[in-house]
Amino acid sequence: GHCQILEAPETVTCVAFSSDGKFLASGHRGSLDTSSAAEVEDPTMAAIKDDEDSVVRLWDLSTMSGVHVFKVHIFGVVLSVVFSPVDNILAAGGVDQTIRLWKDTECIHTLQGHSNWVYNVKFSPDGQTLASAGEDETAVWLWNLNDGGSSTTLEGHTESVHCIAFSPNSLFL
Repeated sequence: GHCQILEAPETVTCVAFSSDGKFLASGHRGSLDTSSAAEVEDPTMAAIKDDEDSVVRLWDLSTMSGVHVFKVHIFGVVLSVVFSPVDNILAAGGVDQTIRLWKDTECIHTLQGHSNWVYNVKFSPDGQTLASAGEDETAVWLWNLNDGGSSTTLEGHTESVHCIAFSPNSLFL
């Protein structure tokens, strides 16, 4: 095989393949502003320009080219992207405490409820539920996508949750 490089002007923070293998989504952080890095406690986060939106880029793997750029207004960093295994809905979470869902190029939902960064988003194998985890320190969120995104929380964590995964039969998370 061979390796193909897809070039984007922003730093890549996460990637996901569509279930049909036709598309790649890449999450990015906003443009860097190195002049502000010395003024803040965490220079890796502060070096992002406040006025720059982060983006999710959608790539067509048959042509190896970008087909759409989603401006997600996540104040600089998209931390997780994932495609639904059923209908190629794309979900992205990041530092603005929200999760955005797109079908084709239309934003169909903005899920709100996290009180801090969203580190990870994952669809259940049947595509009916989206799980999200983050810096909340107490909960993993489950979003029912059949009714517009109602949520349930799985509480009990004493620290932030950085990674989640469903079992193949959707019975375990």
